[in-house]
Formats: sequence, structure tokens, C-alpha cells
Amino acid sequence: MNTKLILRINGIYMALSSLSAFFIPDMWFEGGGLTPNAAAYTLVQAVGTFGLCIGIISWRTADIAGDSIKSFGQLFGLLHCIFILLTAYQALTDQFSGFPVYFNIIISLALASSFFYSSRASTETDTARNG
Repeated sequence: MNTKLILRINGIYMALSSLSAFFIPDMWFEGGGLTPNAAAYTLVQAVGTFGLCIGIISWRTADIAGDSIKSFGQLFGLLHCIFILLTAYQALTDQFSGFPVYFNIIISLALASSFFYSSRASTETDTARNG
């Protein structure tokens, strides 16, 4: 898989996940063992908006990154690592539990690994090409 394809997959995943914040926010709360209130709904919509923006950026990065594509792949891999750390922290402190913890960690781990691998593979190819 190349970095452009992974950026597109990431964009779609982020967009779908974020749109669920607007259309099925209770899934977020119930799946994580949380009890929502009015402020929580407002916050999850804000987080969903931010996630949708990241999804759009990811999708467009595949088109506009040019020679910097491997650097963007590494950046998106780092973003997923930060998300893994947040999810693990929330699980360890009993703020978040259940299936969403494992799902989020597995998906983010797969995407981060894919970004890092494809960026590394691009670097090795560039080095071999340039001597």
C-alpha cells in the first residue's frame, strides 16, 4: 500500500467516525460506558467537526503533498500514536471502557503502522533511486 492510498483510507475513516458524532452520538457514549448530558453532546459534536476536518485534510493531502508525501505519512502516523496514548490513558483511568477502546486502539495502530511503513518504504525507494 502506498501513502496516498492510506491517506484516503484515513480520510474516509475519520469522516465516517466524525459524522457518527452528529447522527448517532449515543453510540459513542453507550459504547464507552459513559452517561451523556447536554454539554457532552455539544462536546462530541465539536470533536466530530474537528475529526471531519482532519479527514478532509487527510483526503486532500494525498493530492497536494507532492514530494513531501512521506513526511505527511509520518505526521499522520504520529497523530494516530497520540490518539492511541489518549485512548489507553482513558481506559487505564476508567474514563472510557468497552469495545470502543479496543476498536480505536486497533484501528489507530493499523493506520499508524501503515503510515510509518509506507513512509519508510518511500524513503528506501528514494534513496535507492538517488544513489
